Amino acid sequence: MRALPGIMLLLAVSFTNFSKAQNPTASIEMVLFEMTQHNVYESASLGFAATASAQYKRYLQMKKLTTSKLLLHYAANHHNAVVRLYALKALKEENTEIPASVKQQFNNDSSSVHIFIGCIKDVKKVSAVAALYIY
Repeated sequence: MRALPGIMLLLAVSFTNFSKAQNPTASIEMVLFEMTQHNVYESASLGFAATASAQYKRYLQMKKLTTSKLLLHYAANHHNAVVRLYALKALKEENTEIPASVKQQFNNDSSSVHIFIGCIKDVKKVSAVAALYIY
């Protein structure tokens, strides 16, 4: 009888982990939430020691968990500039055609974003960072 609560708890935890694994939308939403919370556009490795970037790992997860259609939606509509830029980068890497309206939206975006590329930390206009992927 004493083992019954422990077994029930184990089953509940197992079922919860299984249901999370079956819901990719929840996974991508968590990745985007974490990207938004960190809110810095980063390269794969950072600093003089070339430390692996956790934010860039999130970007790779985003690419893995989404489709081109969803990436295009994020690039055009997400409220966070860092997420929009990573979505644009993913589209470019997949050789997905970026509609002229989305390109124009990025060209007109005068908001700023914090970047950390290699050893350089800076604040740049979204349009300046996006230009790397549009042209």
